[in-house]
Amino acid sequence: MKIRGFEEITYGVENMAECLRFCTDFGFEIVSQDERGATLKSLDGSLINLRHIDDPDLPPAMEPGSTLRQVVLGVEDQETLDLIAAELARDREVTVAAGRVHSCDNAGLGLVFQIARKGPYTPALPQANVPGHFQRPVNSRIPFEASVRPIGIAHVVINCADEPSQRAFYTERLGYIVSDSFKGAGAFLRTPIAREHHSLFTVRRAANGLNHVAFYVTDFHEVMLGGTAMQKKGWKSYWGPGRHKLGSNYFWYIRSPLGGNLEYTCDVDHVDENWVPGEFDFSPEMTAIWSNRDFVSA
Repeated sequence: MKIRGFEEITYGVENMAECLRFCTDFGFEIVSQDERGATLKSLDGSLINLRHIDDPDLPPAMEPGSTLRQVVLGVEDQETLDLIAAELARDREVTVAAGRVHSCDNAGLGLVFQIARKGPYTPALPQANVPGHFQRPVNSRIPFEASVRPIGIAHVVINCADEPSQRAFYTERLGYIVSDSFKGAGAFLRTPIAREHHSLFTVRRAANGLNHVAFYVTDFHEVMLGGTAMQKKGWKSYWGPGRHKLGSNYFWYIRSPLGGNLEYTCDVDHVDENWVPGEFDFSPEMTAIWSNRDFVSA
């Protein structure tokens, strides 16, 4: 299946004002706002929809309280859209409307597929001074007061009561590829045409629900700037700063009133068909090569 990746996410939330403040503090730009909720966007045009938790148009929730209710995935062409609709209709409800295919995964997360609408976005490359190789302009200071703007959706992590079933849904039904996995605990998945190490992580937990959603920023400086700014604005850190071993990405997770956590991340491994997946023990040494807090096991 020629699935590009996430283009839109929708939350059902209990406290709209608090969630809207969190999202703008995190760096998203408000696109629209009305009695139903609000829509915000990241730099590459990815949309973040906030809807009241009891909105009748939302798919059923995976868990009680504020949480992720639906994701939109962009696909390459109409042929892929038709293939997905036919494949999922074999064992679950599928609705096709306005050029979109609506269904759900095995954990109950609402899935929408559409022909990709996001245009290309090329962020400015970070500049660093290295001995003998100076990139930043001479006589310039880093603008530490600058606000961080997330680039786009990096990955979504779903808690799964039946992780093998959730993993099989994405790999066997939608063609996702396992980049790496933890023994008996979860798998890092990428779409068949993606080059990022993972855009989805299925993790074993006691009940289905949202773990976190990660957004790309340009570099570790922005991870630090974003996490620090969120703490100064009164939001609590969950985990970070740190660097994961699998995927190699830097991270900082912030506790979110949207449900789960929201993560600033950057510098994930770039892979192709020659990448060799590994299976590893779920241990502190394998979850982060360094971080600022203790490991939380499955």
